[in-house]
Amino acid sequence: MAIILHPDLGLMNVVTAALGFGKPVWLGDPKLALWSVMAVDIWRSTPFMFLIFLAGMQTLPAELYEAAAVDGASPYRRFTSVTLPLLRPLILVALIIRGMDALREFDILFIMPAAARAT
Repeated sequence: MAIILHPDLGLMNVVTAALGFGKPVWLGDPKLALWSVMAVDIWRSTPFMFLIFLAGMQTLPAELYEAAAVDGASPYRRFTSVTLPLLRPLILVALIIRGMDALREFDILFIMPAAARAT
């Protein structure tokens, strides 16, 4: 991902230059560095979290949703009263996994500026 943010050869600079915004130094500019690192982290972690929640949603029993619909619950009420309580343990596990991943980001933060400077 760091090569995408390379000041001269990176895809992001090709796109921003084509749009007329110039070629920012993504990891060298203090205003952009935090946003760049956050974008890389989101890019890396979102698919796994999506799969965790998709698997959790597929295990929820349909009977509870049918019973809530028969009782006249709105979609919002079904989400807050059925889905969220059933997914609470999964949300906790996902937060723990995501927290452990966030603590292991030192290597990415250490490597990205060096990879961006390399030619």
